[in-house]
Amino acid sequence: MFVHLTGGHLLLMYVYALENLFVFGHFIFFFLLCLMKKMIYNREI
Repeated sequence: MFVHLTGGHLLLMYVYALENLFVFGHFIFFFLLCLMKKMIYNREI
């Protein structure tokens, strides 16, 4: 019973971390995209 509870808790933490990583990854991707646009824009001018 105890092993089953800890296993479920670890799975929940894993899913939670995966969701956070997904959101964080999108944020970093958006930030890099904006940075690239700024660099390209500055290079043209």
